[in-house]
Amino acid sequence: MNTTLVCLALTTAAAAATEPISVYSPSSDFAAVIRGQTPGGQPYYGNQSQYEEPYSTTPGLGDPTYGGQYVQPAPSPGFNLLNPYESGPMTYDPFLGAPPAVVPNGRYSPYGGPAHVFGPRPYRYGWQGRIDAGYLPKEDIEGVSADLEIFELDVENRYTSPTAWGWIYSFAHQFSWRNYDEVGGALPFPTDVFRSAWDFELSTPANSPFSYVLGFTPALNTDFEDNSTSKAWTFDGRAIAFYRSSPQWTWVGGVVYWDRVNDRLLPYAGVIWIPNDHTELRLLFPEARISKFAGTPWGVAMWYYVRAEFHVEAYEFEDSGFKDQYEISDWRVLLGLRTENAVGVAAFIEGGWVFDRQLDFLNGPNFDIESGFLVRGGLRY
Repeated sequence: MNTTLVCLALTTAAAAATEPISVYSPSSDFAAVIRGQTPGGQPYYGNQSQYEEPYSTTPGLGDPTYGGQYVQPAPSPGFNLLNPYESGPMTYDPFLGAPPAVVPNGRYSPYGGPAHVFGPRPYRYGWQGRIDAGYLPKEDIEGVSADLEIFELDVENRYTSPTAWGWIYSFAHQFSWRNYDEVGGALPFPTDVFRSAWDFELSTPANSPFSYVLGFTPALNTDFEDNSTSKAWTFDGRAIAFYRSSPQWTWVGGVVYWDRVNDRLLPYAGVIWIPNDHTELRLLFPEARISKFAGTPWGVAMWYYVRAEFHVEAYEFEDSGFKDQYEISDWRVLLGLRTENAVGVAAFIEGGWVFDRQLDFLNGPNFDIESGFLVRGGLRY
């Protein structure tokens, strides 16, 4: 593993401007958002969900489901989750688009009843950075005398801004590094591959029960040996619609296109159910997540969660002067813990099982990789 490259990537991520992401697509904050390659995650098509925690349910601390300027009285007893995304009073309605109004106390919802921790969040404009790292220990490649060990690093800097016609525009530069240790050397396989991508997204404001997300992601995926060819370029796309029928239920439907060795046009569909202030069930394909609020030990808001996803990534590489392309696909089930603090910095750590792993070459045979363990961690800032 190249230590210099790790330090360089960490330095790049640390230099990014710090502003929380605002666009709400059906992504998980802490999924593999870098679409190098599953539009992953994080994320996961785009950056945020129409329902993203955390929000305060302490009276007066900026409940996002009711418009207007929020006052901040002294903390009251009971459920106390600080809102890390609001540095000052809001002067707009993120859901109804109503004129500013003062909400002196209590929690309100345009549908009636209490608001939720996972309610629709206001957009946050400006920059946000993220960095994720993962490790998959050595596992056998079936059919050949070789094992494969993988280290993953993903970095993203995203800028979000309103447009003249009321939509929200988001642009991100994404960088990924994969380091492979192929013990045995029985396959023509690179040691290091890299991905540089540019993600463009348009989202409608959440001012009605219906909202929409359109996205396009060109990416260069290669080992940078000699000159890259067209095999190094991938072009992903997504079109997703949300219908919020009540504060508890949001229905999601759309399609995503993944440009890989085996191109895929997949549904992005399912339901988001928020039964109470502490629980969210994001029952979606190709990634699902169930989150539970764990409290605020040491003054830090924490959630634990379990998630499952279908993951695919592809890269071009050079073998004996010839260019080829490969993809690695798998299914993942992970258990994780994530935290947020009052200045908008978030962290997560997760671990679990990776199975049904396949290694497919564009110009060669295909192989299965043994199931194994995966551990990941990251920061949002």
